[in-house]
Amino acid sequence: MGITEVVRGADLLLSTAAADFCFIAPLGLTPPAFYHCALMWTKKGNGWPSATNALSLRALREQGKTPENCAGF
Repeated sequence: MGITEVVRGADLLLSTAAADFCFIAPLGLTPPAFYHCALMWTKKGNGWPSATNALSLRALREQGKTPENCAGF
């Protein structure tokens, strides 16, 4: 398939084994390297609602936000 690296949220860390299995067992392929990055959290302590109309990281950057001044956004 040509996929060598996958970047996804840390909330999906536990499903990595299942993803690896999907590459190895039925397809006989070498699974890609997975990197799990930290998630953004709201002030209420909820995960960043990426499936809603929440601001994208690009939109936050365009507003001058940085990781340092955006904690608990």
